Amino acid sequence: MSHRYLSIFLLAILALAGITPAYAANTKWSVINPLPTYSDFKQVIWDGSRFLAPGASGVIATSPDGSSWTATSTGVIHQLYGIHYTGALYLVVGDRGTLATSTDAINWTFHATNLSSALFDVTWSPSLGRYVAVGANGKMLTSSDGSSWQATDSGVGASLQKVMWNPDLGQFIAIGSSGNIITSTDGLSWKIRNVELGTILRGLTWNGNQYLVSGSGGTVLASTNGLNWTKGKVSNDSQLNTNTLYDVTWDGSQFIAVGTVDGNSGAAVIFTSPDGKTWTAQTSNTDKQLQGVAWDDVGKRLAVVGKGGMLTSSDGVNWSAAGGDITTALATLRDVTWTDSQFVAVGDGGMVLTSPDGIAWTNRGGLTSANLNGITWGASTLVAVGDGGTVITSPDGVAWTDQSAGSQTTNPLRALTHGNNLFVAVGDGGTIVTSPDGSSWTLQGSGTTQDLLAIAWDSSNSQYVAAGTAGTLITSPDGIAWTARNSGTSQTLRAVAEGNNSLLAVGDGGILLSSTDGGLGWTIATPLGSGTSTPDFLEVAWNGTQFLITGQNAAMLASRNGIQWLDIRQVPSSLDILATAWNGNQFVAVGSGGLILASGSTDLALKTTALPEPVTQNKTLTLANQISNTGALYTANTSWQYTLPSGVSFQSATPSQGSCTFDANALSVSCDLENIAPGADGVSVLVNVSPALTGSITSTTVLTSASDINTANNTATVVSTVVTEEVVLENPDKSDSNGLGALNPGMLASLLLAWSWAGRRRL
Repeated sequence: MSHRYLSIFLLAILALAGITPAYAANTKWSVINPLPTYSDFKQVIWDGSRFLAPGASGVIATSPDGSSWTATSTGVIHQLYGIHYTGALYLVVGDRGTLATSTDAINWTFHATNLSSALFDVTWSPSLGRYVAVGANGKMLTSSDGSSWQATDSGVGASLQKVMWNPDLGQFIAIGSSGNIITSTDGLSWKIRNVELGTILRGLTWNGNQYLVSGSGGTVLASTNGLNWTKGKVSNDSQLNTNTLYDVTWDGSQFIAVGTVDGNSGAAVIFTSPDGKTWTAQTSNTDKQLQGVAWDDVGKRLAVVGKGGMLTSSDGVNWSAAGGDITTALATLRDVTWTDSQFVAVGDGGMVLTSPDGIAWTNRGGLTSANLNGITWGASTLVAVGDGGTVITSPDGVAWTDQSAGSQTTNPLRALTHGNNLFVAVGDGGTIVTSPDGSSWTLQGSGTTQDLLAIAWDSSNSQYVAAGTAGTLITSPDGIAWTARNSGTSQTLRAVAEGNNSLLAVGDGGILLSSTDGGLGWTIATPLGSGTSTPDFLEVAWNGTQFLITGQNAAMLASRNGIQWLDIRQVPSSLDILATAWNGNQFVAVGSGGLILASGSTDLALKTTALPEPVTQNKTLTLANQISNTGALYTANTSWQYTLPSGVSFQSATPSQGSCTFDANALSVSCDLENIAPGADGVSVLVNVSPALTGSITSTTVLTSASDINTANNTATVVSTVVTEEVVLENPDKSDSNGLGALNPGMLASLLLAWSWAGRRRL
């Protein structure tokens, strides 16, 4: 059976087992710059000295004043929703049960929650010493130390969006979907206060005298005790009553509610009210969806965050857009590299940026005003090239030396590489220059007058490969003597890379060329098809597990073999991704408009279900396993293992990709699942076993991958009940000779038969 049809069969089995395949999510790359143009921040708090906003792909943005923001990474790739500060400890929660703590909001420790669904908010009661986290489907967790968390019954099944501790009333309060409001004096026993059924409640605040809750349909609820509630609307205008108010806060003199017009995420709304009854619409000066608001009681400023926008105001009436420290300063970034300790990006106007993690960047430019088009790391030296034959070098990305006088050309240099102990740079008019150290350069003949835009070192075939306009492809074993190759296309080729025993070149019109013979013969493909809407491909890279193509309008494709490609574009952007770099754990991508993206890694999740339940002894028990990759990249060296419990015999193991083997000595099944695609809709393993003993058996399955950053969801345990084998007595339609009574045809019996039959009967 082919893997294609096997996959369909396994998905049917998994559906019967109650396992729903996971589908690709659009939140696996963090937009680092421009910030906050494409980021999705769900909440904002003030900790006494700065604002903090959790967002997409594990990013937390911080600001001392609500105007200038800096992004930091928590180290997880999931969307973050809620954040709380106790005065000593930060807590953050997010998708897939993510829960982490930190003493400085920089270094985070993640804690097991045993949840696969989202957590939306978290709070803490100092008097009780209890933490409470709430999330999807009414899930609630409590903890006494912030590290060990236990499930608590909230009493509701609908999602809980916000939770807070009110020291004035000595109570926890949580709000959410279906108009649910629940309260508790201890965080363990909760009472339901349904007041607005069918309404999704989003925002929650306390001003010292009353609660104010906001939600969909312009709903506003007020209460002085959390028990009795007064319903209201933010406006008498019926049109304004279609607002969803995502958050609300109190600034000492007025309530401020923020949100969007229902059905139109591009229409932001801000309302203010002195008492929670009379509301005034304010001009937001943005078309972004606003989702969180907080008040700085020190600097007396408001900060608003949302889906692609940040605002600040001192009075709640006059609002201005906020941004990041580097947002407005960055021009187009044209290349990026990794040096074994940091990323270094270069771009227009002599821009040079460095970053240890792809998140926090420092401007190191200023040596030259020329556009820098390419950068590489080799021989413990950074070398960057650019317009006018510009060459600059650095040992550390901080101190730079201008080597342009010795570059031997005034033509723009477009790209360079380092291989075989030699730097090779290419540029316009067929320019090629080489250098052993980045400072002393020699002009070489290329044999072409076409502009050369890309170059790579092909380690498999010990040669350099350069590409450019009019489909130009040339190769050289030493960087000196060059040979033209027939590409079969006249399209401009903009990038070339070696990996997986092949060469790939990409270019305009979404063209892809591949070669498996060292560049002698090339095969043309268009992974996204052809047409006027097909984006130009501007970069291709190999990270040891997958190829990544990026390009025009943030185009992004991934492939583990260079043949089958996944369209994984995750940033809705009109900006172009011009270059990428890999540091062993993540990609960083840069491009036009100062675009900087940082990928997550991989995140495998395993779910195992046993069928049937119960199972009859000596019959087949099927373990249906679904494995999904919710990360941004292909997994590396993925394997699945299962050790058979005592008294269980092996029958078969069938994966939807890869292969499985059974070790009869170790009584274990091992499956090599190869590389699992990002956003994969489910790799499946179907295992059949047979239990010989009655009672309970526990089956534990384990998933491993060298590239998986989150192993908390890589183990699954399922308990099966094994019952006695059934015995059917056929045709015992007459009383037995001992007068024990008659058995009807088809009746099931689990008796120890200790008598003889009077006539011929078949057992």
